[in-house]
Amino acid sequence: MVRKDDGADRDIENILGLPAGSFAGAFSSGGASAFVLMRARLVGRNCLMSVSSALDGKVPQWIEILPLGDFNTNAQDGRGPFHADGAKVIAATKANGLERGLPIDYDHRTFTGDDSRAAGWIRELKIQGGALMARVEWTPAGASAIEKKEYRFISPVFKCQPDDPNAPKDEISGEVLFLRGAALTNDPALTQLTELSRLAA
Repeated sequence: MVRKDDGADRDIENILGLPAGSFAGAFSSGGASAFVLMRARLVGRNCLMSVSSALDGKVPQWIEILPLGDFNTNAQDGRGPFHADGAKVIAATKANGLERGLPIDYDHRTFTGDDSRAAGWIRELKIQGGALMARVEWTPAGASAIEKKEYRFISPVFKCQPDDPNAPKDEISGEVLFLRGAALTNDPALTQLTELSRLAA
């Protein structure tokens, strides 16, 4: 039987992490029934909505991830000044895992060990104005959380070379070496970064 591909098959393959062509291929290998049911449920219930929202301007693809030059965290956090050279940070981040993607989680739970689910993945970095920008591949849940304003801000995680290695953790300052990831948050230490909803087209 010949089927016409209306594009939904490729969307479903992307969501489910299936190899290209495997969804349509199931129809010629006798495993069609389960895939037909899955396809009907996904398309019929508009499960692609949160994915498309990241592409239609409601969720930013490029976000501010780090101020450049000298910067401090807010008064409540009290750390800094930090020093960030954009070109050096990009080069070092590429050497420390950017190619595989850097995780954006929820409330830094990856680094506290509570929950390592990703809201998105940092795939690319560039300098724009006085900030380091990150191109993010959002997960459907991450895109939805931003679109609904459940999370409004980003908080970067970076490795730094302390000016004083013996300083208390809450007084640390130093040179930013590379990015390790970031978190969606509603209580950012870096208030200089633009609110995510304001970055959407």
